Amino acid sequence: MTALMNKMATYMLLLTVLVSCAPQIAEETPPLVPLIPPQVEAPGPGGMPLEPLYPAIQPYEPSDDELDIMLRELRGAFDFFWLTANSEQGSPGFGLIPDRMPAGPGISSIASVGYGLAAICIGVERGWITREEGAERVMGTFVTLRDNVEGHRGFFYHFLDIKSAKRVWNCELSVIDTAICMNGVLFAGEYFGGEIKELAHKLYERVEWDWYVNPVTQQFYMGWNNDRFEGAWDVPSEQFMMYFLGSGSPTFPTDGDLFYRFRRPVGRYGSFPDYHYSYINPLFVFQFSHAWYDLRNMEDTAGIDWYKNSVVAVLGNRQYGIDNAERYATGVNDWGFSACDGPGGYSGNYGAPPSMGTLRNDGTVAAYGAAGSIPFMPRHAVPALVHQYGITGLTGEYGLKDAYNLKENWIARDTIGIDKGVAMLMIENYLTGFIWELMGSIPAVQKGIEACELSRIENTSGLLYGAVLGGGRNVGDLLSVEYELYGADGILDISWFVSSDAAGADPVAVSGATDRDYIIRPEDNDKFIFAVVTPTVIKDGQYVGLPGVRSNLTPRILP
Repeated sequence: MTALMNKMATYMLLLTVLVSCAPQIAEETPPLVPLIPPQVEAPGPGGMPLEPLYPAIQPYEPSDDELDIMLRELRGAFDFFWLTANSEQGSPGFGLIPDRMPAGPGISSIASVGYGLAAICIGVERGWITREEGAERVMGTFVTLRDNVEGHRGFFYHFLDIKSAKRVWNCELSVIDTAICMNGVLFAGEYFGGEIKELAHKLYERVEWDWYVNPVTQQFYMGWNNDRFEGAWDVPSEQFMMYFLGSGSPTFPTDGDLFYRFRRPVGRYGSFPDYHYSYINPLFVFQFSHAWYDLRNMEDTAGIDWYKNSVVAVLGNRQYGIDNAERYATGVNDWGFSACDGPGGYSGNYGAPPSMGTLRNDGTVAAYGAAGSIPFMPRHAVPALVHQYGITGLTGEYGLKDAYNLKENWIARDTIGIDKGVAMLMIENYLTGFIWELMGSIPAVQKGIEACELSRIENTSGLLYGAVLGGGRNVGDLLSVEYELYGADGILDISWFVSSDAAGADPVAVSGATDRDYIIRPEDNDKFIFAVVTPTVIKDGQYVGLPGVRSNLTPRILP
């Protein structure tokens, strides 16, 4: 795992070495690409109108200014994938999309292509291009993937020459990047239908997913290079899409049990509950699969709610930025410790604790970290996105650039396709649910998720789940309770409790504490704290009280 990440970082450095030898100082903000007004009334899939906010989302109503910023970032992302693609008719690489711009116009990443296919569908939905323009680009891209892109057994090489579609840099035959590409292929095929859909399924059905599985460990290999496999997907990361696509394949299926063959290390940060983390624990590993697949209110056979797991990871990543404000110049709105460009070039060693590897944080914030977390925690992620749009030099031709470092007064020059892609999908999911809904309607996807035995949680409250408490653990620190409410009109009551018992026995209610935020009092020292969120909803014109949901318990409070 570490060896492959280092190799990937080396690939990135080949592109960034010329632009990262000297510190990059914040420059004058270039003009933004003109924004077409919000198309929330444009027809959605099947002719249904797109709603401004997806109903099954944590309650947070963005202001007009916040909505405008989200739409600007969405449009900037679309423009990256649409305008930078190889659109030269007759070119062997037609439809391929750069890995990064402006430093790498000649190099495509196959994952960028996957995100770009989804971007085309978003562009059609929002009226930025016509359906005919979108269909032509998608069909041409599919032909390129079928006839020209270098690969093996249905998988594609990670990096390609954008004109010839041939492998570059002796890069690996990538299972994860092929999976991202296949997500886009299936999505665009389902969206356009007809011959496009037929070709999409042919591309998907030729991928030999079972070949990429280690027969001994029953884990996907990490990569294939120079006729041999290397590494393993052996901890939770961005790879969930591989299990769904593999086990849903009608031609080369993998066993759904692969979903349970990777290790699941458990750790925590601060007062937040335990969760399952990854090696370096960058934020993107908790976003990439969730950007395509709607796993809200679902759990696996081990009882793990992976969507909630990502919520806790996002909260911990943000809190790490707050706790290290003096060290890194990060904070409430400057967080997103994840793989991205940095002052010294691309780094895969940015992350947040807990981790199994050595973190090499230097204050660099991945701009996609907040945007890609909006569905998980909108009340924190949306203000962070707005804040980033106010940083001089961070916005460019395609919305936010890749990263920034306030401590070093450094702004990235490039936009990276996969980072822009996850931000784009997550913003669209938050606003309309378009990606989640259409992806979830594909029979192969449904088959894959079913094979992995993910099922809907029987929600005891009916509408509310996932009350997560976290923050500091010292007197004077702030605690907050976060939750997810599944759309309904009504009231939420929040109560705070203090207990002398590590299990929360015999709790005492804190008088007057009814907000979602709580300042730890001197009398709470040496105690344990939790919150209870109780919904009262309107049904048939009547207020109906539902069972309360208790949060996790804090560690013992310190002076």
